[in-house]
Amino acid sequence: MDLLSVSEVAPAKAELAALSQKATHVLELARSQECEAQRPFFFEFAGTPKSGKSTIIGIVSHFLHRTGFSVVQPVEGASLRTPETLRDDWLAFNAWSVCCALHHILEMAHEKEPPEIVLLDRGLFDAAAWMEFLEASQGRLSDLDRAVITDFLMLDLWRKREVAVFLFTADRQTSLARETHCKLTAEHGSVMNPEILAGLNDAYLRAAERLKCQFSIGHVDTSFQGDQAPSFQRIAYVVAERMLDLMHDILDQQLLVTDPVDFEGLEESPEKTGDVVDHILNRGNPRFMERTVAEKTRSCVQVVPYAYLMNSEGRYFVARRRADHPRAELRGTYTMLAGGHAEQKDWDQAAPERIFETCLQRELDEELIGLQIQGIRRIGVLNDSRSTVGTHHLAILFEVKIGGAPKVRRQATDQEFGREAVSWQTREEITKMVSELDPWSQLVAAREFGVELPVLKNEPTLFTRSKKA
Repeated sequence: MDLLSVSEVAPAKAELAALSQKATHVLELARSQECEAQRPFFFEFAGTPKSGKSTIIGIVSHFLHRTGFSVVQPVEGASLRTPETLRDDWLAFNAWSVCCALHHILEMAHEKEPPEIVLLDRGLFDAAAWMEFLEASQGRLSDLDRAVITDFLMLDLWRKREVAVFLFTADRQTSLARETHCKLTAEHGSVMNPEILAGLNDAYLRAAERLKCQFSIGHVDTSFQGDQAPSFQRIAYVVAERMLDLMHDILDQQLLVTDPVDFEGLEESPEKTGDVVDHILNRGNPRFMERTVAEKTRSCVQVVPYAYLMNSEGRYFVARRRADHPRAELRGTYTMLAGGHAEQKDWDQAAPERIFETCLQRELDEELIGLQIQGIRRIGVLNDSRSTVGTHHLAILFEVKIGGAPKVRRQATDQEFGREAVSWQTREEITKMVSELDPWSQLVAAREFGVELPVLKNEPTLFTRSKKA
């Protein structure tokens, strides 16, 4: 958890101008043809009552809208939408609220045209903090029940959608002063009283410590310092800058690169493959390069773990790209491959020898629904200089055996393949259509089915990915 530095001083005009310029750059990255980042970017705003989170959401949302982003700010569950009968039962109330947040996450993550940014007023982390409070201060939950509920909230299926959490806290004196400002009574409420506010503050901070490995958490303390109140404009500035930095890191990926290899085609020999992989990883010191730089650098190749998928019936994943695909050379072509660029985050999240499998699983999870991986086996290294883009990529090829027949996520289907274009084909069916496969899929078909490679047409472009949601 990072404590974000704020003050009572509003940002200067020069700071605001620089922030606007940064937002424009991030927006350009988000809308570029090469962008592979999943949309939308979810940011959760959590915190104690009267800590200022709703006010900050409004200021940040206004800024993002005015700089061109498509932004959605769903109505929080803990609002006037909450059934009145739940308000006295804090466990039911917060369970209902987080179900609303989860509903928003799932719905917007699967929209055909999702927004670029979603600002969640209370989400998964906030609910976990309330469970912490209900266990420690209220005795409403056992440690086991709290852990079970929190484990559900932390499932990768939805937790990983949240880019960051902004946690707002204020001491009880500050919260109560804000609560009674311009009011006609200073009487305490069921939550707005010193004891409950103190317990909530402690619970939020314990939850942040407990879940610091699950979320990127930025903590903002909005308490009065003496008689000085922090500038909400400054707080919003700090939060917006942090959001833009996080989005920039995701959008301008740090790609794994290596030197070009000295062979053509698919190399399956364990010795040769091992040498190539060892060179890529440079014995624990791999090379990463910003995507915008890597695309212009011809002295290296980008490493892309890719796989062909086979289900329990012996059928292979095949997808036909849309006839109006943004890349003319890919229009109407078939592919047997799924995967994508290995990135710095894959290296950071796994043991060095697992970077390719980690990347591959991440990419498959982003593109396929209901994936049940039963086995992953590395086949070899694939290099093909027959195409322009192929000369700038090196594939680590895998065979992935799966259960069932998972579907492609709607966003990927609609934007790249079309709704009826994904199928599971037998080897006989693929053999008949080999001339319609993209070049790297042809190499896979030659290896897997023993077919002859057809002559390439018009130097097709490989591994050029359309914008991914």
